[in-house]
Amino acid sequence: MRLPGFLSVASICALLAGACQMSASSQRAADSVAVHAAIEDIIAKSVAMDNGGPVEPSVATYTEDAVRYTSAPPLHGRSAIRASMTAPSPAVEMESHEAIESLRVSGDLAVASGTWAVKGRLKVDSTLASVQGHWLIALRREPDGVWRMSHDMVTEEPATNPAPR
Repeated sequence: MRLPGFLSVASICALLAGACQMSASSQRAADSVAVHAAIEDIIAKSVAMDNGGPVEPSVATYTEDAVRYTSAPPLHGRSAIRASMTAPSPAVEMESHEAIESLRVSGDLAVASGTWAVKGRLKVDSTLASVQGHWLIALRREPDGVWRMSHDMVTEEPATNPAPR
């Protein structure tokens, strides 16, 4: 078969290679957007729980075999993470915030980091307290297509307790 004069085999190969490269680049961009949206959802569920909302939506953002690292010994598995989230806490009115600072995606894996802050007031004596820190999470796209945390690490800076007003 004879190709039109302006289309050589080399130019067709170049066009196909460019299309494949654009397709891979487009897929990476789509993955990044999907992971960012998943992290925003994870943050929203975490903040809602911190502010007195239900625990289960936040627990569902972890894989079954997830590991959560805090200042206490690591928690292994979704059930251990659930138990830590439902443990009794002091009677505090809280407000929390989290923000994404960086995100890296590679196929079905992603790593993200950011900051968090919690401000609270003890209901008993109105003592104010605040704490903040950083978080680092590894996410995995599960077979159902949902991005979930497989590893979650939280660091905490020393608490600040302003004078009562």
